[in-house]
Amino acid sequence: SHVPPPIMSRTFQELSQGLHAYTQAERLVDVPMPFPYVQLVHFLLLVWCIVIPMIMIEHVEAFTVAVPLCFLSVLGMYGINRICA
Repeated sequence: SHVPPPIMSRTFQELSQGLHAYTQAERLVDVPMPFPYVQLVHFLLLVWCIVIPMIMIEHVEAFTVAVPLCFLSVLGMYGINRICA
C-alpha cells in the first residue's frame, strides 16, 4: 500500500523528536547529584522522622490512627527519596 508523503514525513519527524527527547533524558541520568544537596535531603528526612510523630499526636486524637499515619508518611518520604536516588 502507498502512504502519502506528508504522512510519512510527519512519522519520521515524530520519531526524530522522540529520539531527541530520549537522548536529552539520558544525559540527565549521567549528571550526579551534588553531595551537599544529598546531605541536606538526608538531614531533612531525619527531621521529618522526628517531627511528624509530634505533629500527628497533637492533631489526631486516636493513637491507633496516628501511628499508621506516621508510618505511612515517613515510608512515603523515604520511598520518594529512594526512587530519586
